Amino acid sequence: MKKFYKTVSITEKDQGYTVLLDQRQVRTPLKTELIVPSQAMAGLIAAEWDAQGDTIDTHSMDVTKLANTALDRVDPRRDEVIAELVTYAGTDMVCYYADYPEQLVSRQNDLWQPYHDLIASKTGQAFKTTSGIIHVAQDGAHLEKMQEILLPFDSFKLTAMHAFTTGLGSFSMGLALVERADDLKSVWPAALVDELYQEEEWGEDFEAKQRRDQLFKDMQAAEQFLKSFV
Repeated sequence: MKKFYKTVSITEKDQGYTVLLDQRQVRTPLKTELIVPSQAMAGLIAAEWDAQGDTIDTHSMDVTKLANTALDRVDPRRDEVIAELVTYAGTDMVCYYADYPEQLVSRQNDLWQPYHDLIASKTGQAFKTTSGIIHVAQDGAHLEKMQEILLPFDSFKLTAMHAFTTGLGSFSMGLALVERADDLKSVWPAALVDELYQEEEWGEDFEAKQRRDQLFKDMQAAEQFLKSFV
C-alpha cells in the first residue's frame, strides 16, 4: 500500500488515546477505532506510522499489530483467549524436565524454579512435574485458579500475555513477564534452555538460530507493547 498521508499525530479521547493521519483517526483492519490505553502506546504507534517510506510495510509495525489484535481479536473473544491460555498452563514447559544429561537437568532446575515459585505464590499450589515427554495432568482446581488470575486482565494485557505464552510455550513465563516479575533478558535462557544446551554441545544450527532470532524480535515487541501501558 502506498503511503497516503503526510502528518502523524496523537490525540486524547474519552476512552484513551488515538493516532491521526492527516487528522483522520487510524482504524484497525476490522474498522474498529484504534483507541489505546496510554499516551506512550499511542506514541509508539504514531512513530511506526511516521517511519514508513513511500510504501507502508505493515510487517514492520509491531506495536500497531498488537494493538489491532487486542481490539479486533482479543476483545470480542476474551473467554476463548483465556481458555487457550489455561490450556498452555496445563502443559507448561517447566513441568517437563529432561531425563538426561545431568548437566541439562541441573540447568533446567536452576532456570525454571523461579516460575514454579511464581505459580505457587499466585495459586497456593505448585505445578506437577515429570521427566521426559509423558503428559502429566494438572489438577482441574489448580487450572481454575490460573484462569482466575487472567479474568481481571483487560484486552491489552491479555494480548501481551497471549503473545508471551504462545511464543515461549510457557504460561508461567508469560505471567512473569506480564506481572513484571521478570524481563525478557532473564526469561530467554529459561525458555530456550534445551535448544541452547544442544547448540553448546553440537554447534549452531543456522535455521534454528534464524527462527530463534525472529522469536526474540517478536517477544521484544510484546515487551515494548506491555511496558507502554503497564
